[in-house]
Amino acid sequence: MGKISLYGLGHRICDIASKLQQRRVSRKLVASEWERVLQGPFRGTRMKVDPTRSGFLPMLIGTYELELRDWIEEAVRWKPSLVLNVGAASGYYAVGMALRLPNAKVVAFEMDPGEAAKCRDAARENRVEHLVEVRGKCEAGTFSDMTLARAMVISDCEGAEVDVFTDDVVRMLRNSWILLELHDALRPGCSREMYSRFRNSHTCRFVSALPRNVEDLDLPPHLSLRDQNTAVFENRLGVQEWALMTPRT
Repeated sequence: MGKISLYGLGHRICDIASKLQQRRVSRKLVASEWERVLQGPFRGTRMKVDPTRSGFLPMLIGTYELELRDWIEEAVRWKPSLVLNVGAASGYYAVGMALRLPNAKVVAFEMDPGEAAKCRDAARENRVEHLVEVRGKCEAGTFSDMTLARAMVISDCEGAEVDVFTDDVVRMLRNSWILLELHDALRPGCSREMYSRFRNSHTCRFVSALPRNVEDLDLPPHLSLRDQNTAVFENRLGVQEWALMTPRT
């Protein structure tokens, strides 16, 4: 067994405690196997109930990655013809964007077979399976057979963004809107590297996750203050950052 740092051990313990709390609160919010997102850009999207999954309750409440909400709305108004979701997991963004953009094609890349199956299930449950194509691992060469003239990229690939978005891929995406979740905690220096690659073709804005103030959010009123704080807690490892990029042209 590999060694784990005290910081890593502490985070693991907190993660277990957080999931137990989220499971308790979820019993007050869910009544069936599938529930609808309550607010935000993907309001109304049907989600499979999974209280053991990190981020499940914030997704259901609609406060998940709240910092990106305005940018997502801007991208929807831009009306991309293709959405590429790299690291789609169970389909929160892939299915949500398919519902918001019924004239676009969504390609969801997910290398975990179990998560990919959940993404397909979510697409069927939301009746957008004709819009969402689920593929496996995304690599730099994956983009070579795609028309990227009006594409949007949403990427959360745990540090592999450095390998996926090579200089050649950046040139292919020069007209695309791009949302990159950054993972310096896993791949030190990846934020600086991504900025270096995209800065000539895109206007880049970096956004950091902020603490949640439940008094400023529209949350189910029957939840106690403690339960509201549990419902919006995303259990991040370190400070989360994203790069929001729009074409200079």
